[in-house]
Amino acid sequence: MINKTLLILISIILLYSEIALARNVEGIPITGIILEQLKMLDRGIEKTRKSVAISNNKEIIQMFNVCCNTRDMISALIKDEKFNKATLDQIIETQKETRNIRKLIEQETFIKKKIEEVEKNLSEKACLISSSNNKKANELLINASKNMFLAEESIKDNNIIFANQYLNASIRLLQTAVSFANGRDKIEDEIEHLQYMLKKAKKIVQISKKEEAISMVDEAKKLVEKTVRMMITYRDEDYEKISEQINLSTKLINRAIRFSGVNISESIRVDIEQLFAILNETNKMIVRGNNPNARIFMDKAVKMAQEAKKAISSKDWKTAEEYINSSYKLTKTASNAIK
Repeated sequence: MINKTLLILISIILLYSEIALARNVEGIPITGIILEQLKMLDRGIEKTRKSVAISNNKEIIQMFNVCCNTRDMISALIKDEKFNKATLDQIIETQKETRNIRKLIEQETFIKKKIEEVEKNLSEKACLISSSNNKKANELLINASKNMFLAEESIKDNNIIFANQYLNASIRLLQTAVSFANGRDKIEDEIEHLQYMLKKAKKIVQISKKEEAISMVDEAKKLVEKTVRMMITYRDEDYEKISEQINLSTKLINRAIRFSGVNISESIRVDIEQLFAILNETNKMIVRGNNPNARIFMDKAVKMAQEAKKAISSKDWKTAEEYINSSYKLTKTASNAIK
């Protein structure tokens, strides 16, 4: 970028020297187009000056100073009526340079803001990751921090593209680190929900009696059982494999439910039946544990389930589904409060 601006400055100096040999170029008066372009350049320079004022980038400041010097030389040429077609070209080229400077400053400002957000995110997640004692998560956190540092160094070198690449890498690494840190707890919740969905799918395919749907559920069941066995001897390195099996099981279950052809009303009735079975089991645990916080969540869950039944009676399937999901989440929260 510096070489480009220096070339512009050198070309203006050569232009000035060339024109100085002939004090007045015959047949080229000061035209309206040159004056208009010069006004546009002045507006561009003033607009750029405001942006440069908030930048500490020495290279950008130097580029802007070259534009201002070029503007002064062009003014001198026009004042002395020592100009030609090349003068107009130089005005237009300097206009482009001021626009490029503003674009650079916008990119720099965006990246600096992004750095602040990533730094904040790293700081917030560091405690969670460190306390998880997950080796893989901690390794990923270290790499995320390294990429953050490289992004900051790239900004100092005015390399916006590299800075953005390093920041994106840092964001991805941190997200993966958090997944590993959440590890076992997150997977256990997913498996529990998967088992709930598997029970629902079994009942639905039994209603439909479609062999292909039943086959899909059987395949999903084997995967779920395999995943549960892996959880008994869970290790950090098992995380990705288990997540992959959970995703595959979920797809099989959803496909089986769709393929069964069972309508939404039957599906919702299966949902509510399962929900009340879970509510009863959780309620027994709360009675034994005598936990007041769990009781609060449980009461709310029961209320949501009752609302779901009303919606089913009114054949409002969408509302019923929403109440069932809310009740299920509250039941899960109540269950966790007992532990």
